[in-house]
Amino acid sequence: MRALLSPAYWALTAAIVLWNVQLAGRIAQNRRAPRPLALLSGLAGLLVVPAALAAAAAPSIFVGRAVQAIAWLWPVVAGLFALQALYAVARRYVTPAIGIPFLVYDLVVLGAAVARYRTLGGGTDADWLVALGTAQAGALGVAQGEAALWSPYAFALPLLAPVTPARWRLSAVARAAFAMFAAGWAGLVLVVEYPRAIRGVRAFAAFGEERIQERPAADLVVGLHLFPTLTAPPTELMLRNDIALADSLDVRAVSITIAPEAARLRTLDSLARLLDDVRRDTTTLVVALGYPRDARAQYAASPERYTAARVAELRRIVRRLRPDVVVPAVEPYGQGARALGVLPLEDWQRFLTAAAAAVEEDRPRTLVGVSTATFRARDSALYAWAASRESPIELVGFAIAPSFDGGLSLAARLGAADRWLRAGDGGRAPKPHWIFHAVAYPLAHGERSQRDALWGTLAWATAHPQVRGLILGDAADYGRVTGLRVTGGRLRPAAGVLAQGIELLRETAR
Repeated sequence: MRALLSPAYWALTAAIVLWNVQLAGRIAQNRRAPRPLALLSGLAGLLVVPAALAAAAAPSIFVGRAVQAIAWLWPVVAGLFALQALYAVARRYVTPAIGIPFLVYDLVVLGAAVARYRTLGGGTDADWLVALGTAQAGALGVAQGEAALWSPYAFALPLLAPVTPARWRLSAVARAAFAMFAAGWAGLVLVVEYPRAIRGVRAFAAFGEERIQERPAADLVVGLHLFPTLTAPPTELMLRNDIALADSLDVRAVSITIAPEAARLRTLDSLARLLDDVRRDTTTLVVALGYPRDARAQYAASPERYTAARVAELRRIVRRLRPDVVVPAVEPYGQGARALGVLPLEDWQRFLTAAAAAVEEDRPRTLVGVSTATFRARDSALYAWAASRESPIELVGFAIAPSFDGGLSLAARLGAADRWLRAGDGGRAPKPHWIFHAVAYPLAHGERSQRDALWGTLAWATAHPQVRGLILGDAADYGRVTGLRVTGGRLRPAAGVLAQGIELLRETAR
């Protein structure tokens, strides 16, 4: 269903852009339109596309520096739309049946735009305002899936109220259709999503009160996920920012994800040289292999050929980078399901067994891990197989992140991980466990929630002796708004509290 909803959503977005631009031009040129209304409509129509582009680009560390100075434009333009609709309704330039849905819709978009701007600027706002952004993410998630929690493109466009007479019957139908859409969207955000959003945002506070448990044996490795998924060697900006953050946090491990396109000898040689400084200080290196852009097509054409290609890439990575831990497939039933489709458990078992055999042959010191992310039935079966003594997997782990229910979903996922850990392998000593990726979503839930979520995940890891590694992420906002560092270089509050937690662990191990 989402495969159909996503294109429909982007088609609707394009229709909204055309509606706004065309209507703004008509109102501005209408000599009978009041001057304030014509001015508001013209400015809104002129600025909506540049403001939307700036809003989408601002969170990315790649291009955000160029537009960060005008990030305020998006809430201002959303305010112009809301004022235009309010003026039109108050002065009766549009019938209430059409104008009121437009007004309520634009007010919802304005509230979410303000919450987004405040979050990206480092503001700490009341839960009710943050929850507006969370509720919008929940509504967008119907079409975009969990990407609505972290994608910089996850926001709704405002709508101009139609104050000029409809010229054709088709125009009247379009007005009624947009009014129905506006009413439906506002109802979805305010009535359906907002109540659970406010509960989810408030639930994060409990994680901020968790206590770090002592690990006197210093047997918990805390690390940081660096860089985006690499399709080429990291840039100087990535290296400077991410390595500096890893040093300031004093982590004992770093993790990178390599796309198959980058698993070539020339790229790996360059990456190995860049990582030399990290490897010299005995920092654990964790490398995960991502998915090719056309993974689904490749696998459908020939599963055997797909597996052979990924195993060959894994061999090159192990031989050249000599990682301490390798993850042959990132979240098989999370990112893997999105890239390949949902594969039977037997297919993943065959692939992971082949990958583990190749790593054992090339570099026995490298440990092979697998992570579960969705905590549903398929993940449970994959975990049970990986944790069993018959499996060649040496490290079993999780990817921990909240979902649309905020802190409630994070608590549920940590609770599921806790149950799986306790179940173990028939009562025998379990394999070492790692949290291979722990992230939160400041764009959807606010920076305070990110801080509390990562602190709570760290506290949970310290309370479970089986957990020997925790990779926190991400170092920065590389297309996904999940980082500890924002576009302008500012560190989010989560970085500070994590540094405190790592220092507490170090002190208890002395």
